Amino acid sequence: MVLRDFLSFDRHSKRVAVIEQSPFRARKYTYAEMEQGLSNVAASFQEHALQEGDKVILWGDNSARWMMTFYACLLLKIVVVPIDASFSRDYVEKIRKITNAKLVCSDEEGSDWNAWLKEAGKSPAWPASDPHKDTLLEIIFTSGTTGEPKGVMITHGNLLANLVPIHEEYQKYKKFAAPFSPLRFVHLIPLSHLFGQVMGLFIPQMLAGTLVFTSAAASQIVQTAKTHRVSVIVCVPQELSLLRKYVAKKYEVKPMSSEKKRSPVVTILTRWWKYRKVHQEFGWKFWAFVVGGATLPMEEEKFWSELGYAVIQGYGLTETAPSITITHPFKGIKPGFVGKKLPGLEVRIAEDGEILVRGPHVSPGYFHNESATQEVYRDGWLHTGDLGQFDSEGNLQLLGRKKEVIVTSEGLNVYPQDVEDVLNEDPRVAESAVVSKEIGSRSVVHAVFILKDNAAPDAIEEIVSQANARLEGFQRIQSFSLWPDSELPRTSTGKLKRLAIASGIVSSSRQQESPEDLVRQLLSGVAGEKRLDQDLGLSSLDRVELLMELESSGNTEIDEVAFASAKTLRDVSALIEKSSAGETLTLLRSYPYWRWTRWFPIRLVRYLSWYTLVFPVMPLRMTVQVTGLENLTGLKPPLFFVSNHQSILDAPAILKALPSFRWRTSLAPAMGFRKAWIDLYAAGLFFNIYPLPPTSVGLRKAIELTGELVDKGYSPLVFPEGERTPDGRLRPFRHGIGVLVNYSKLPVVPVFLCGAYEIWPIHSRGPKKKGIIRIHFGKPVDFSGKTPAEITTELEALYKQSSAGVPPANSADETSAQL
Repeated sequence: MVLRDFLSFDRHSKRVAVIEQSPFRARKYTYAEMEQGLSNVAASFQEHALQEGDKVILWGDNSARWMMTFYACLLLKIVVVPIDASFSRDYVEKIRKITNAKLVCSDEEGSDWNAWLKEAGKSPAWPASDPHKDTLLEIIFTSGTTGEPKGVMITHGNLLANLVPIHEEYQKYKKFAAPFSPLRFVHLIPLSHLFGQVMGLFIPQMLAGTLVFTSAAASQIVQTAKTHRVSVIVCVPQELSLLRKYVAKKYEVKPMSSEKKRSPVVTILTRWWKYRKVHQEFGWKFWAFVVGGATLPMEEEKFWSELGYAVIQGYGLTETAPSITITHPFKGIKPGFVGKKLPGLEVRIAEDGEILVRGPHVSPGYFHNESATQEVYRDGWLHTGDLGQFDSEGNLQLLGRKKEVIVTSEGLNVYPQDVEDVLNEDPRVAESAVVSKEIGSRSVVHAVFILKDNAAPDAIEEIVSQANARLEGFQRIQSFSLWPDSELPRTSTGKLKRLAIASGIVSSSRQQESPEDLVRQLLSGVAGEKRLDQDLGLSSLDRVELLMELESSGNTEIDEVAFASAKTLRDVSALIEKSSAGETLTLLRSYPYWRWTRWFPIRLVRYLSWYTLVFPVMPLRMTVQVTGLENLTGLKPPLFFVSNHQSILDAPAILKALPSFRWRTSLAPAMGFRKAWIDLYAAGLFFNIYPLPPTSVGLRKAIELTGELVDKGYSPLVFPEGERTPDGRLRPFRHGIGVLVNYSKLPVVPVFLCGAYEIWPIHSRGPKKKGIIRIHFGKPVDFSGKTPAEITTELEALYKQSSAGVPPANSADETSAQL
């Protein structure tokens, strides 16, 4: 077999392969669309003279285009260099120099990545032969920015050695999976991780399943699992911990009382019934978590097993591509163990307890780094740096670390020397050591200090804060202490005794506040003035947990867009204060999250009313003149319509101006809901309007509802001014329009409108006179790669250039219609 044999493009072309579920919308890609996309990327690579063996850096968030690009490289024998999206540009440039990469595909503004996905001028010329098992597939770098990065070389054979046993085992159970097909996976692990690639790029393809990408917010994960009828969630331990806290708090889950010995079937049914509300929230098709990247605490495994879910985990390293052992969901999972070794591997425990491995799974070594290779590859065995033991049945139990590298709960490697180099540059530090420390169910980076004589002990907080500002997010120090002696313990050769240091910090450590502690300080008002201006120092998943704690503990609705840019506790405190306005919260709690406007009987009444009442009456008060209809030719819903706001007549006039019944029935005008409820419901019935919240605090709800409409094929019509003009002139655009457009990923059709204000101004109870409403549909605008602020600015400038919203005059190449 070769890796291409695991791909299902030609066998299941019409089936959905990938869903990108954002808070705004779900973008779906079939297997056929994925195949076409990777073909376009491959052709683009060849047009730009990329050849077999060249290096391409993939630096971006999980997405369908990330997958397409990886597959294109795989089939062209181009070497992939994946880098976590959270890493800095400086780190990427360092890796580019080391690998001599010919191209960087990134999510950064200005990247040509989107261009690679567009239809190429010709089909790619695929290699005549399949890659050899020793052909280099990718180089995965596992260290930080300050030390020498180590790139693990992964060959086609390494990955095959992991996948073939799983494929063979699946064949035994394939017939039992048919009733649950297609299997859908919520995938939360970055594709830059090798475990993330196996569970994202190959296992779903092998099963002809569907991969769903979503955010790490617990509520979003659960909602996504239910909406898309997901069977499996793939995550790291910290994400599983976030889900546990969410479920435990919402449903007040407590351990079940000890049960009598029962059969496994009876036990599972008992638990499903007891926790049926939890199962209902996740969806009845969901049954398992696959966890990897870091050690899973026993409390997480026990919690979910108690609820009746399977927790599948394994053990391995990037150097073993990536698995050494794995638990089997249908052969019993022994709590506290990480499964049995995969076929083809040799695993033994050294005299000092270290796990040693050899076999076809094992990487040939580190890229252009012979010394690092020789350090871990000795006597024909890979020395993992982990301690473990086997039970009598061959199940492996992990007993700790021998190696210095710290593996965080997010599954990222932190090399202590990288962090120590930054700390030791501070003139107040005499010595420092960085070790791993367990806080609750998380492994965090802990720093131990010996300060110089002239440095005050309370300077440590400032030292840590300044160091964290220079480190990558996953490297940041979250716990620290002063060492009680004058020197750190070292070996005779001067090497730090990290195990001795780790054991000596128990009684003398101080840690930065956890998300729960920060929330408690902020809501109780006990956070000191000095603390307010310090950097949050949180990893990406810790920030997600902080947001969850804020909203649940403070009964607040936090603006997620603003929260993403919050740097200090003062920033977060300001968001809490802003979200606590009584009137806003009252409005948000009563947010009319409508779906009834799309019910068939309601739509039938609406369509009949247009042609029997609304459109026949309109000529009595107005004539609608339309230009620019040719700009809609060849397009199909959904699109994002944007218009200046002159009158209550704007939405009906635009509806009438659209060229066909199909366009009219797909239009969904937005409307603020600081209005009489009878007016709001009438507008929903007759014009399919949907309500937008009055402030940015409710932006998330606006994004969710707009995204749901887009997923159903509706085209939003939004008035960026937020309210009707009081004098006929264009008002400033609100920043929310940029956020909505950015999340929608839809082309924007600007609608220029004039004349409606003169007929029915905002202060009039009814139409003042008969008149002409002129409407112009502009050319669609693609705002890909633009920030929300840039989108808002450019849209407003577009309307200002058109004489405060007056439609451009008819030209020879524009069609004109009078309705």
